[in-house]
Amino acid sequence: MSSQQRVLLIGATSSIGEELLRLLLKENIKVRVLIRKPERASQFEAMGCEVFLGDIRKLESYESALTNVDKLFCVYPDSPDRFTVERDLIDEAVRMNVGHFIKVSAYAAGLEPPVSFGILHAQADEYLQQSGLNWTILRPYAFMQNALLVADLIVQRRILLGPFGNARVSFVDAWDIAVVAKNVIVEAGYENEVFELTGPEAITYGDMAKTLSGQLGHRIRYLALPFWLIRILMKRSGMSDWELSQMKDLVKMIRANGECNVTDTIQNVAKQPPRNFGTFVENHIRFFKTG
Repeated sequence: MSSQQRVLLIGATSSIGEELLRLLLKENIKVRVLIRKPERASQFEAMGCEVFLGDIRKLESYESALTNVDKLFCVYPDSPDRFTVERDLIDEAVRMNVGHFIKVSAYAAGLEPPVSFGILHAQADEYLQQSGLNWTILRPYAFMQNALLVADLIVQRRILLGPFGNARVSFVDAWDIAVVAKNVIVEAGYENEVFELTGPEAITYGDMAKTLSGQLGHRIRYLALPFWLIRILMKRSGMSDWELSQMKDLVKMIRANGECNVTDTIQNVAKQPPRNFGTFVENHIRFFKTG
């Protein structure tokens, strides 16, 4: 990909987007970001990005951001309006002659039938595939970054909470997803493909607790909680009823070892082995230690 081409990055503040932005700038790619918060603009401008203020949920607020864009990367948080929001974005990308649309989807979107958050992803994925655009769809498994959501408990109580029982999950590092996305953007040959992204092995939360124990030098206990209790904790954390209903179906699928497959996509597309959970903990060790 020529460095003169322009990439629009939607989701630059996500765990994938932040790393992808860094990688693209390192490749001297012209990057345009769409952000909602004006106070973040100076940060992105200092990095060398072209900044547009707008909301992906409001078509009129981002039309100008798509002008003269060659490639569009989109990661949108789970929401009941996913399909309509991504449909409108796809339609506008068609109208503005965007050359390649890269979408972060979810593994559950590829199931027959799709489940949980994957249902809306599947609808948007199909719409993109039929749009006439060149497209690439990334379907990652559960993120290793989920462990950061309970980092305070790991630090304060030396406990790792999880809803998946003893199921094995091929957790994937969001940083590896970003490397895949970067290569899809800067290299030819990945158009009109769906890629399932996993880590190097399927592990349990018990395995994660052992890894954390070894890295931190003290025992971290894994507590496998029933979903009704997890639901209460998630509700208290601010999760909506819609999100809770989707989580129930997702947990059921994963507890049946529904995300235990291991693919070689990251090895093949990122051209490097996927990070394991031990490496993830090393890279984020500050979150798991006091002081």
